[in-house]
Amino acid sequence: MSTFNDTRHIIHGDTGGSNDDTTAYNDVVAAGSQLTFTSINGDQKSVSVTGGGTAVTAYNSVSVSGNDIVFGKTDGSTADTQPLGGLTAITDLQTVTTGHTTDIDDLEAREQFKNVTQHPDVTDAQIGTLSHQNLPLIVNGRTYNFSHSSHNHTLQTSVLGAFRTSNGWQSEDNHVHRAYNTLVSGSYYDYSGLNSVGGTMGEWIKIQLPEAVVLSSFTMSADSTQSLPRRIH
Repeated sequence: MSTFNDTRHIIHGDTGGSNDDTTAYNDVVAAGSQLTFTSINGDQKSVSVTGGGTAVTAYNSVSVSGNDIVFGKTDGSTADTQPLGGLTAITDLQTVTTGHTTDIDDLEAREQFKNVTQHPDVTDAQIGTLSHQNLPLIVNGRTYNFSHSSHNHTLQTSVLGAFRTSNGWQSEDNHVHRAYNTLVSGSYYDYSGLNSVGGTMGEWIKIQLPEAVVLSSFTMSADSTQSLPRRIH
């Protein structure tokens, strides 16, 4: 013969439940020293809680009012507030940003330049490793090719010089087929050579980048001690 031991959680008294001596509760609310239990059929029973030492404050809501965070209490008493300025994270952020005076509008204006890259995206020193202007420059597996129609007989005045801050490109000026010596007027001379690009006569330089790029602008400067072109194509 077998037996079965049934263990039940019983709240004694009139629970308003069924005739059974056990009632199931699915909600409990603390209000001050009162605990209110709600049964699964909607009936309630309240009991008083005493003792237990230091009181514990229970919060049931949080909101922002002005510069304060407001914590609502379950017993309905005056809410607790915490000024935002007193929070460690806010204080630390203020310390970081106080010394910066750049306007937000300025930062937004700079967004468009975050993905702008200057080409060729190699250094002077890397270009300077080439021993001849017609050699390819390979950096991190990416290949750059340089070429020109003429230069003034030194590596520094070749097309490589055009892309280095310490040098500059100079076309050959003492060859009949490459010189600018057709007098126009005064000190202006037209091109007398035979080189051209796309049907435009003149000396030229060229760089082939590892990948195709969208060119938005370019910068060119001239040596004021040398002869300067009137037009650039």
